[in-house]
Amino acid sequence: MRLLSGAANAQQPNFELFPGFGQSLQNGTSDFRADVLSYKSGKLWSCNATYKNLGPNNPVTLSCKSTYTFSLLTGSNVKTQSNFGVQQGGQSLYGLLVAYWQIDQDSGVVEVCIPFASEPCDTYDIPD
Repeated sequence: MRLLSGAANAQQPNFELFPGFGQSLQNGTSDFRADVLSYKSGKLWSCNATYKNLGPNNPVTLSCKSTYTFSLLTGSNVKTQSNFGVQQGGQSLYGLLVAYWQIDQDSGVVEVCIPFASEPCDTYDIPD
């Protein structure tokens, strides 16, 4: 009897998410970054989530913008990785501040959730 793994039959998703790093800014705002790669259009989207650390009203705000278009390898055997979260000296700043990123790899809907914000989650629909 031969067993097939799910990965062997898997189709390449339309979108891939690469969480980056979070940092506290001097103005009391926290800033989190991630990239979204669209296999549909070959575009790279840069996403930025921010929230104010101080005050009772601190909703998360998420925005994404297309930054680059290029030719991509495609197919179920192609794996894409990024060193986006790695900073100087090999230290990742992403571990300093916590944000949870998710993506629907079929539709391109991105969600970020930052604990302790008054409205902790926001979404952005990549319009590809």
